[in-house]
Amino acid sequence: MSDGSEWKPLSVRTGLRPAPAMHEGVPEHLVHPLSYWLQGVFGYRTPGGMNNELMLRIASATEVRLSGRSVGVDLQDQILATCERERDVFLDVLDAALRFGGSVGASLRSTLESGNSVWTVSPNGRSLERRVDAAALESFGLATTPNDTASAELSEAWSRAYGRAVDPSDAWDHAIKAVEAVLIPMVCPGQSKPTLGHVVGALRGGAPTWQMVLPGPSLDNDPTPLVAMLQLLWPNPDRHGTPQGSRSPTQVEARAVVHLAVTLVQWARDGSAVTKR
Repeated sequence: MSDGSEWKPLSVRTGLRPAPAMHEGVPEHLVHPLSYWLQGVFGYRTPGGMNNELMLRIASATEVRLSGRSVGVDLQDQILATCERERDVFLDVLDAALRFGGSVGASLRSTLESGNSVWTVSPNGRSLERRVDAAALESFGLATTPNDTASAELSEAWSRAYGRAVDPSDAWDHAIKAVEAVLIPMVCPGQSKPTLGHVVGALRGGAPTWQMVLPGPSLDNDPTPLVAMLQLLWPNPDRHGTPQGSRSPTQVEARAVVHLAVTLVQWARDGSAVTKR
């Protein structure tokens, strides 16, 4: 990349010291660069001047306590002072600045990555999210390219799995909805109140009717492997009435389910998931 975000110090490249660890919060070496970026969002270095409305909206959304009726530089300095004292709030302010500040994320992404943060800017530029393997991120991008229900559900699932407002159960639910959006019209279009469970039921033992593109070990294109994948997804363990009883899924489980949903949605769109014989 030309922006230097993948650059490594000479001492690391030559093996004189190990690569630095990834940082969960906001380490000291990123405080000033990230504050500088926020100043730009707030309008400190722009001809139009300070954006008081934006700063007040961000302060309100992140519960930054302000004194007096501050505006301009004083308002900015109060927000930045809180960020420096409370590093979790710092991340919240960055996240809110992306959400409310418009298309301002490219330089922030570069700064976070070059500073070895575990956080980066989401593909749509509207929030912070955890850094993900480049190949997995590319797969997610491809799966969410069409402007449809499945893409919207996948995007929400990804946000709940990797964003600042992590919710494993909600991520799992949206992953299921994304797969339902592409498979229900293919497998059980006439079903009343269809769910992924109906898709699983229709495909289970349905070798005379359904086939996968992959031939499988018996070379008969049996859809059983696809059914097994869908059963990993359905149902969310947080649902009542599951055989093992309800429980909250872990963050690691939810992320695995979201990646599985990305694969299944892409397969369905490519015609690789299941077709009628």
